[in-house]
Amino acid sequence: MNLALWIIAGLLAAGFLITGTTKLFIPRQKPATAPGVGWVNDFSARFVKTLGAVELLGAVGLIVPGALGIAPVLTPLAAIGLAIIMVGAAVVTLRRHEPKHALGNLALLALAVLIAFGRFGLVPFRQSPLRLHPVVARATAHGRPSELSPPHGASQGSFTETPGTRCWPATVVARGPGHSLFGNVLLVLSARR
Repeated sequence: MNLALWIIAGLLAAGFLITGTTKLFIPRQKPATAPGVGWVNDFSARFVKTLGAVELLGAVGLIVPGALGIAPVLTPLAAIGLAIIMVGAAVVTLRRHEPKHALGNLALLALAVLIAFGRFGLVPFRQSPLRLHPVVARATAHGRPSELSPPHGASQGSFTETPGTRCWPATVVARGPGHSLFGNVLLVLSARR
């Protein structure tokens, strides 16, 4: 299920990146001539550009938080935001008597809701899908980074502990599974010294 959610999120993100970029950077008159995009004539240029920016942010929000392991709750929230946009898009296209385009919007709505439901409940993010360096994987395997030994060549005296963290020079490993990619990079770099 996790792989299916990643694939759906990737496809949705790609679609919203394309449509968001089109709305944000192409003049409003150009897409208005394409089939199913005549709705842009009903709205101001500012609204269309804002919608494009929100779609771009939503597309980024579907992938980046979960991929990096930084605030992964943003992924289902981005999916909910895109679902709300698709509800509005379906209403607009139905009012314009374009039922085929409304069905496409409803299909995108269903996929966004599936991602939100899946990431909030079925398969929430537990760890970044990016491969962890063995030092980091060993440290976080049991959710206890405090068991991490000092980097090769570092003396135990250079290893300091502060409440909630264990530190080497320029490195902080947060306790618990909610570590960040930036912290992992710092840890790996300090471990290679």
